Amino acid sequence: MHVIEIDAGEHAGYLVDLLSAQSELLSSVSIHTQWQSDGTTVRVEWLHDCKIHLRQVNRWVPDADAATPDDDYPPARALEGEAKSLVGLCLASALARVIRERAAVDFMASVVRGIGFALAGRERAVILDEAIRQAYAGEMCEEYLLNSDEQADTEIRACLGCSDRGPASGTIRVDHVFIALYEYLTASDILSIEGFLRFRLKGYLVRLRNAVYRAIDRFLLDQQRTEFIELLRYFAEVQRPRTESVTVIRNRDGYLRFYDALGGLIDTDGLLEGVDDLVDGDFSAEDVLIGLLIAVAPARVLICMRGARLLFENTVSVFRGRIVICDGCSCCRLFDGGH
Repeated sequence: MHVIEIDAGEHAGYLVDLLSAQSELLSSVSIHTQWQSDGTTVRVEWLHDCKIHLRQVNRWVPDADAATPDDDYPPARALEGEAKSLVGLCLASALARVIRERAAVDFMASVVRGIGFALAGRERAVILDEAIRQAYAGEMCEEYLLNSDEQADTEIRACLGCSDRGPASGTIRVDHVFIALYEYLTASDILSIEGFLRFRLKGYLVRLRNAVYRAIDRFLLDQQRTEFIELLRYFAEVQRPRTESVTVIRNRDGYLRFYDALGGLIDTDGLLEGVDDLVDGDFSAEDVLIGLLIAVAPARVLICMRGARLLFENTVSVFRGRIVICDGCSCCRLFDGGH
């Protein structure tokens, strides 16, 4: 009889749910496990096990643009080599889900509360959602293929995923937490989820904390941008229109050109001088467009994008009610001028 005791703390109920699903799935491959729980500690017992072979087929970061992992990851092909314990892998899978879906989220939520104590609950929820996305977008993952009996593959994949179906691709996808847990369980029969996080996954906690910092930075930047747009909108609304209409054309050369109601080209040189204090020094294309439209102050704006699908959301927000955007119309052809 093999026994593993797991101190799951407040997450014991969720772990029990996952183990219950696994126990039923494992029975389909003639492996019988039992578990007992006293509220916080879960005791898992099994008599028979089976060994499976895994072959790594991929190693990647889900979002190539995300921040690179901060902690040291096990070497590639960490689960290859000698046959692995199926029950051990299943337990690692269940515990990895508890850590990723509950303990890690709780940790990030506590960091958000500590840093953003002055924020409203809704704002903290937005930051937490972004932190979770940031944390897992840059996480190193590995994909393995089962080298076993094809008929049992579906059941085994289901066991490892704690679900009634395995991945459609026929592979098993794992992360750093899964691998670290499996390696720990091969050498120890006692595990504390809180202690494992604190002492075995220090780098992982650093990455979660950094994800929160990045989420807060993004939230504050978005908030500043919103306030900036509100200021521009106010300035645009209090202005008295100086011209009936302006048509903005994106020509083949990529430049934006302004035309008046009669089709005459508007000279935009020097128009931004009066709104430099409203538009940040690091001009984006949209910043320039908003600044020019504020300077021209038209009653109506038609933006022709010539099929480029460049939809300026902030411009529409600043000049709401006065903007019409198209992706190809008679105005585009009228003012094209062969350029």
